[in-house]
Amino acid sequence: MKTKYFKILIALMVLFSGNLLAQDVESAGTKIDTEKAETSQDIKSDSEDDSCVLSKLIEKAKSKCQEKEEVEDHSPDFRSKSESNPLQVQLIFAGGPESPKESHGPGGGIHVGYFFSKNLYVGMTSLAFADPEISRDSEEEGKFYDDEKIYGQDGADIDQSVIDPKHILELRVIPWNFGLYFSGGLIYNGEERYDVSFNKRDRTINGNAYRTGLEAKVKYEATISPTMGIGYNHLFNNAINVGVGLNVAMAYPQTPEVEVKAVNSDSTVSQADLDYWKRRIEKNEKRSTAIFTVGVGYSF
Repeated sequence: MKTKYFKILIALMVLFSGNLLAQDVESAGTKIDTEKAETSQDIKSDSEDDSCVLSKLIEKAKSKCQEKEEVEDHSPDFRSKSESNPLQVQLIFAGGPESPKESHGPGGGIHVGYFFSKNLYVGMTSLAFADPEISRDSEEEGKFYDDEKIYGQDGADIDQSVIDPKHILELRVIPWNFGLYFSGGLIYNGEERYDVSFNKRDRTINGNAYRTGLEAKVKYEATISPTMGIGYNHLFNNAINVGVGLNVAMAYPQTPEVEVKAVNSDSTVSQADLDYWKRRIEKNEKRSTAIFTVGVGYSF
């Protein structure tokens, strides 16, 4: 009987121990699952934090780029300015044409042009030149040219000169997005005339000696010639413009009409010697037209 009760007691103890063990295992499993969940949540939280930091860095970089773009110069370029202010007016300053001993005075005039597109411009320049006698006279008793060699002879004095205006019509091509241009067109080269007298003194003409005075009249007829040019035109944001240009007539050198004679001579100067001097003047004074200009103006 006691044995029976003893067996029942042992069985109950075994059952109770198994129940406790099951509870411990379930509790441990729950604890592990909780730790896994907490770890996963921590990883997710760290990932979210990293994503947030990355987003902030990207936004900061974008902000810096925007600030840099605002600092950069966004002023209009040459083409934009030429299209917004296509009409151009300039005051022109120019060197005069070549004449005896560079006797010409300075020149001045006006230029008017229009941008028909960002690459094409048509302009007209008109120039007048000062009388060389007025511009180059000396304050001393004699003229500037006294005792200076002109046309190969000493003792020269310009008695009269005429330099008619010159006009240039040109089409400018602007191939790039700045003011460098190439041009072609027509140039009207006005008449030029120089009357020069030479005082009486010992002279040598064509190898023969004389004591005589001389006179020479040199005239360039008015001509119209094709011209080519190159230059630079800068447009400021305030509509002021400046430019420089060189135009060269594309024609054979122009030979002047020449008249010479001897005056107040102690002996007769032979016609052969005078003809020789005339031919020398014609050869030496043959020239082409080239005009260099500097301009400043305003664009409308």
